[in-house]
Amino acid sequence: MALVETVRGELRKEGVKLWLPPYTPPQDNALDTLAQVYASRLNAAEENILRELEELRQHAVAKLNAKTRITLQGRVLGSTSHKEVQLEAQSDHMGASVRAELCKLLGSAHARVIASGHALQDNQTLKDQEWQCDVERGGKALRVLVFASDSPPPTQGNGASLDTSPAGVDVHTPAAASSSASVPASTPASSPSAVAQIREAAEKLTATGFGDFELSDARTGQLISVPPAARQALIAAIALHARGREILSGNTDAASEALEFLVESDQCFQRSRDSGAQQIVDQLANFGELQLDICWAYALLGDSDQLSDAEARLEVAERMISRQVDKNFLTLAEVKADQGCTLPPEVLPSVRLWLLRGIARRCRGDARARADLERASLFMQALKVDEGALHNLLALGASRLQAVAALRRCGGSTDRAAVELLSSASQREAAGRQRKVQRQLGQTVDGSFVDQAKVDQLAGMGIDRKAAIQALKESNNDIDLAIDIAAANKIKDNAGGASGDMVDEVALASLLSLGFEQSQAEAALRLHKGSVEDAVVALTSGQPLTVPEDNPDHAQAKRRRQDASDETGVSGTESDSKAKDASDAEHAAMEEARQVVEQELGRCLRRNDMEDDVAGASLEQELMILHQHLSIL
Repeated sequence: MALVETVRGELRKEGVKLWLPPYTPPQDNALDTLAQVYASRLNAAEENILRELEELRQHAVAKLNAKTRITLQGRVLGSTSHKEVQLEAQSDHMGASVRAELCKLLGSAHARVIASGHALQDNQTLKDQEWQCDVERGGKALRVLVFASDSPPPTQGNGASLDTSPAGVDVHTPAAASSSASVPASTPASSPSAVAQIREAAEKLTATGFGDFELSDARTGQLISVPPAARQALIAAIALHARGREILSGNTDAASEALEFLVESDQCFQRSRDSGAQQIVDQLANFGELQLDICWAYALLGDSDQLSDAEARLEVAERMISRQVDKNFLTLAEVKADQGCTLPPEVLPSVRLWLLRGIARRCRGDARARADLERASLFMQALKVDEGALHNLLALGASRLQAVAALRRCGGSTDRAAVELLSSASQREAAGRQRKVQRQLGQTVDGSFVDQAKVDQLAGMGIDRKAAIQALKESNNDIDLAIDIAAANKIKDNAGGASGDMVDEVALASLLSLGFEQSQAEAALRLHKGSVEDAVVALTSGQPLTVPEDNPDHAQAKRRRQDASDETGVSGTESDSKAKDASDAEHAAMEEARQVVEQELGRCLRRNDMEDDVAGASLEQELMILHQHLSIL
């Protein structure tokens, strides 16, 4: 029997696995020690045994590596002389090490990698990111897009912008975000730090609620409850999508930059779905439009390697569109398009779907490609607006996007479009004021916004407005429970000796109804221990309304403040100052986080209809690519 077979038999008998420690990687001369044992046992030369063991070890390692090998192969974009790249990695390799190997291979300072619609994550192994091994793909390499850059990503940078179009669900952001904020030129839009900052800012804003953001049903106006675990991922997903869309619409050469934001948004949507928000994500038109935007980026890059991923995403987008509009609407729109009528912007997602699906089918050699492309062409022609009508609306102060959107909504009628532009401005202002009030009221324990109507209802019952707001927060807008909480809080305050500082809401309301100023009425009630009659006499007779120093209530309140000072070793004034500093620091941190996200959100999301930047899209890029593919057929 050959020596190698004899050695292999010994290894099997003892269950020695040469591809594991301490043999791989070699530790403490373990292989030499094993060779000595086998040489003595088999009465053979030690060097021969060691040679056979090393060959068997290398063979086992190579066999194992073949099972876990992931071959990255694909196009390279960016500032590099390489057009194609191929790199072998193992499924247990961390994303950061794979990225470093690619940078070394390409001679670049930084590289972004996208495969099957997923961006390479540094802090996970390839296996954890669900990147399949070669054997799982029938021996085929994993097709990737690599974006190489000579400049390393900045360690700091401003965040980014949110701009989406929910059809079944509305997403609102603070009024402070009503104008688009640009990212400084010194911060590359696609840097990993920008993506990370959006995540961090979203996490801060949603740590104790849903931040300044709300989701409401576009038809009923009712707020939609979002599972707390899904809030951060949902806000990050929408913000990342907006930033990617903004980059994508600004420059056709920026598709590679936009794609990283878009695929990261897709992963955040998935995390939100996994955290209990599956129904919300399925309802959001944002998610369906994101699929179209990713496919659009593929189309701009001319990347047929991602064809399978694009086809899967187009199916998701088609399901989203089917929930927004029915076939009868599209059939009627097609008839109007044949008649030369201007179509409404609600057809835009369908147009993009037909265009992208037509491109995908053409790449597959599918004969149905022509029908999709020709239908997209017909609808695009019907979405054009008259330049003369457009000029008239521009004279009213509207932007080109606003004017195009208004003309499409109004069937090309200049007069109706002018009326719509003027009325929509006041409607948006009113909606902005309403959202401002809602934000000021704050949020309940479960993250919903405090119901303003219920605050007014409780205030009408004589409950102090601040107490009503606090009670509704604690009761999650349950008005019956809020009444009990408000009463309990009042009893607690009174029991704690707060009578020197608090006044009865009903008594105060009685005095206010007689025309007395609130500050004077409160002072009179405190002076006369809540007696309305005595307070009226004091207010009408010109009596002094200052509580005397020897008043028991005044003295009791003073003792409470002194006791608090003795316990902390800080005077009441100092304590108040420290509390204010802590509050100011917390507020500053929240404002910084809000600024990052708002830069990414860019605009207020307020709509029962589509946003102007979607509804008023020029479609110039789409028409150009459409004609290119139609000419090939």
